[in-house]
Amino acid sequence: MLREWLARSSHTSTSDALALHQGAWYGLAEINFMDKHQKTLDGIGAAFLSVLPGMGHFYLGVKRAPIFLVCGLAMLVVSKFLWPMGWLFYIQLAIFSGVDAFSFGKRGRGLF
Repeated sequence: MLREWLARSSHTSTSDALALHQGAWYGLAEINFMDKHQKTLDGIGAAFLSVLPGMGHFYLGVKRAPIFLVCGLAMLVVSKFLWPMGWLFYIQLAIFSGVDAFSFGKRGRGLF
């Protein structure tokens, strides 16, 4: 039944549809066949880049990266010029951003 549906939906023969099923395309969504080791390395790299919140998200291509980056830069400016205790909030944001970026790299979705 899957073979027939793939053949009808993609306007290809049954053998081509089966090859698509076994490859990187399934229905309407592309399947990412990265192994667990590569996902872990991408997650760790994104977490390290999140020393400046948002850079790890940019590395992974996540849409919410500018939000983290703007918040991180704003916290840096506030802690440098207006409120010295702002470093504590910046560190918390950097830790949260790192964990969120690792989560995106490892399992494909963030914390929220």
